[in-house]
Amino acid sequence: MSIQPSVDSSEWHYKCEGLGNVILGYCGNNPRFVGRVLRVRKCPRSELTSNKSTMDEMYSKSEGIISREDYLTIYVRDVIGSLFSTCYPNNSGLVDAGETISLSREFLREMKSKIDLVRPTQMLEYKLDFDINADCGMLMRDFTYNRKHTQKTNSDDATFCVEFKPKWGMICRSEFIKDENKPLKYETCRFCCQQLTKLKQGLITSFTKFCPTNLFSSEEARVRKAIEDLIQNPQNNMKIYINGELNWFDDNNIPNRDFKEELISTLTKYHIDNLDTFIKRLIFCILDSNIMECVQRMQMLDRFDIEFVAKYVYPPLKDKYKSDEVIQAKLFDWKTIPEWIEPLKAELSSMDNKCKEFICTLSGFSKDVSLTLENELQAHHPYTNIKPHLKSLDEFVKECTIENEEFLWHILRMYLIAHGIKDCSVMITFNVTRGENQLDHDYDIGVVDLDPKLVSKVTSYLVQDQDIVTRFMESNTV
Repeated sequence: MSIQPSVDSSEWHYKCEGLGNVILGYCGNNPRFVGRVLRVRKCPRSELTSNKSTMDEMYSKSEGIISREDYLTIYVRDVIGSLFSTCYPNNSGLVDAGETISLSREFLREMKSKIDLVRPTQMLEYKLDFDINADCGMLMRDFTYNRKHTQKTNSDDATFCVEFKPKWGMICRSEFIKDENKPLKYETCRFCCQQLTKLKQGLITSFTKFCPTNLFSSEEARVRKAIEDLIQNPQNNMKIYINGELNWFDDNNIPNRDFKEELISTLTKYHIDNLDTFIKRLIFCILDSNIMECVQRMQMLDRFDIEFVAKYVYPPLKDKYKSDEVIQAKLFDWKTIPEWIEPLKAELSSMDNKCKEFICTLSGFSKDVSLTLENELQAHHPYTNIKPHLKSLDEFVKECTIENEEFLWHILRMYLIAHGIKDCSVMITFNVTRGENQLDHDYDIGVVDLDPKLVSKVTSYLVQDQDIVTRFMESNTV
């Protein structure tokens, strides 16, 4: 952990938050903090009064790790960053591993009192809250600013940053999914299926027409539809920052909002005359950068599906090591990264260097009749480059024993890394010159929210998956 610099609560302000972390923006003059944000984790509300550090036990068995933040830094830098470089060669600054910074309890308590005045009601009532006992946070690059833009003399530039949470841009058509689940899981993406569950949980107030498979497409018409659907009902999947400040988003607090009209009004203030100009700019950035293709390839490491991983891969490791903490430490053993990262890179290199066109039944697009399901399933072979000769369920099950431990580790890494990428955010930043109604050609791309998924939750991931499938099937909307 780095030596604590002077951290003054008066120089930090609320920027945004997700379910697991609060992001603080910097408004002072210290060059170490300018252009950076401070990420502070959340904890269960019951732990706020304990006055104890809330270091997660899941990371405690990893050698040299003294905080969750240290673990995340190494994971993003040495695992995710390395894998992104395989499928996105020009990835300079695409991800930021950040650095751990110690924080005083006084600073954290002062910040909580300050930010609670402006936080969304939904977050103030959520089961996790700003952790005043965290002891440390993460300094990270502020992706809402454009590194590639040089402001012109006497110009009045505005920086727009659009944050997409693209979700699952692939449909896992593993042959190891239960037969009764295949008709749904082969044809309908996870995001669209999950809308029913989120509505019941109160996480959303209405369904959205947005389907991630459209955003993860190389076809302009599909990308356009994805963006237009998000503008109509963004939920938590699209936010817009202007000059570093969160400006347009869905706080799930005001019913019947007209998000499209609100956005048009906002754009007009910055001399973007029509919404189509803005949408075209986003389409250009997405297709020109190939960022969604890169994210999709990482997600497609999930070739087996949770139904196979939870039943055949995780149990032998659990039986041998007993402790999920020990399994987590061995899964991402920092001392042996070169040994296990190369097979993962090989999996990525074996994929096509373009977006795979998955078409969900709720995407609003029809599948090419010439593209049969049989042909799509063949794209899964080999399921893994480690044992490329394996194809059938029986063959894989026979190999999933503790005698083939490295094989188990590899599949588990593939699944958990892919599952984590499905929760990432893609930040697209560009500038507008007021008075000239001109969108700057230079744009910047970043990927954030890359936290690792935990071995201890594999069983709960399966329970959630089956609950989503069951609810959707019962809705009779398939």
